[in-house]
Amino acid sequence: MLAGWARLRFPHLFHASIASSAPVQAKLDFPEYNDVTRYAYTVTSVGGSGACAEAIAQGHAEIGKLLGDASGRELLSRKFKTVPNASWLEDREHQREFAGEGVAYFPSQGNDPACESPACNIGKICAIMTDSKRGDAVNRLAAVAESQAQWLDASSNNADVGWVDYWGWQTCTEFGFYQTCEVGSQCFYTQGLDTLQDNMAFCTEIFGIEPSTVASNVNYTNVYYGALKPVGTRVLWPNGEVDPWSALS
Repeated sequence: MLAGWARLRFPHLFHASIASSAPVQAKLDFPEYNDVTRYAYTVTSVGGSGACAEAIAQGHAEIGKLLGDASGRELLSRKFKTVPNASWLEDREHQREFAGEGVAYFPSQGNDPACESPACNIGKICAIMTDSKRGDAVNRLAAVAESQAQWLDASSNNADVGWVDYWGWQTCTEFGFYQTCEVGSQCFYTQGLDTLQDNMAFCTEIFGIEPSTVASNVNYTNVYYGALKPVGTRVLWPNGEVDPWSALS
């Protein structure tokens, strides 16, 4: 992204630029990211199918219903090891953490067809999600989450917890790109738990930047760089078919 914009603004310094998987414009509310993620799970060349994407969506929709009462939350706490207990799911923020961005890891931008870990790519996830022997869609989602648990836990343990959130700061001051899962969108997670307000809250809590200021910052970025009508030459913006950033390119 910055490579492309650098060429546009400083052509005397940069002869050409390749901005791989880069958005051309900034956008405050970016539900299209998750819309394309759902589409990625229908692409047969990477192991997806329409049945797979639909099963993921159905499972998350049913989870949304189960979150609404005590017996449903109890059932989810038994099926998903990531849920400490049923009462934990009474808190909306915990519901968002659990299902607002998927009850498991669903790679699209980071899809690796050659990965070897269980349920680590679209093809392996879809093999589970279309296996009727595993029960209904919620049970299949639980199977995906359980398959991923060991290697995802290892990745988390190796993460650097002392880093400064420079990217978060940039989203608040320049870019937005908040990947929401709004009711009525194509997002196949539990819709309505991951809203624009949820995504932007940290801008105020951590950096003291109000939502209206974030919106103004994003508008300024598009004016400065040209949004979908950039003025410049010798800039290439390539995207892959399952790349969610292609929605802004």
